[in-house]
Amino acid sequence: MIGGRLFHGRRAGPGTGALTVGHPEVTYTSRAQEPQGDIRMTLTGFDHLVIRVSDLDEGIRTYRDRLGLTLDRTDQTDALGVKQAFFNLPDGGFIEVVAPTDPDGAVARSLESRGEGIHTISFAVDDLEAASSAMKAAGAQLIGEGGPQVFVHPKSTHGVLLQLTAKRR
Repeated sequence: MIGGRLFHGRRAGPGTGALTVGHPEVTYTSRAQEPQGDIRMTLTGFDHLVIRVSDLDEGIRTYRDRLGLTLDRTDQTDALGVKQAFFNLPDGGFIEVVAPTDPDGAVARSLESRGEGIHTISFAVDDLEAASSAMKAAGAQLIGEGGPQVFVHPKSTHGVLLQLTAKRR
């Protein structure tokens, strides 16, 4: 609902692949668009979502008790300066809730500057090296190349830290 009016979606026409979203005053039509250049990569789907919180116990209560997710496990990764809680999702993937243990760590710095909320969205890829190379060639700023995952700097993704990880086989 925008401005007190409901939006309605409908297909623009048979076989067009377009979706029209209508409003009494405005209609938007969108068509599927292939990536430009040689940036084709094989995102195989969503892997996980990382949510940063200031208090891990409160974060657990939110996702377990308010949203009904089952807590799979908790952990602490000193190298990253975080405590973690993992909630598996029914169709694969998981939500990871993190709270800082190191005041100088990346999560603590993000919490300080951006507050609680989405920290990372992770996608699985068929070939991590090829996807990284293609994104870098297209101008994306990458973090942690050569590791088991690669991050795409928020400056390259309109403020969202993306993680690419090799598809689980």
